[in-house]
Amino acid sequence: MTMLMMMQINNAGSAAVVVVSCVTKDPPYYPHPHSLVGQSCQDGVCTLRVKNTNIVRYSMLYIYTVSPKMFPPLHSL
Repeated sequence: MTMLMMMQINNAGSAAVVVVSCVTKDPPYYPHPHSLVGQSCQDGVCTLRVKNTNIVRYSMLYIYTVSPKMFPPLHSL
């Protein structure tokens, strides 16, 4: 699945670093087995440095999905 993700940063000053990854939906938040893949991503984490803008655009961002059989449920860890 391909998506174009955009976000707005408020009160960041002149520069910011935006870090995005997949986490579980309920607290406590854990890294999710699915991971993000794209130009500014490494090991499932996407990092983008922005300057003098309040709009961040991740282009060509993909979610790499894995089979649930590959990972045990979190409550069993």
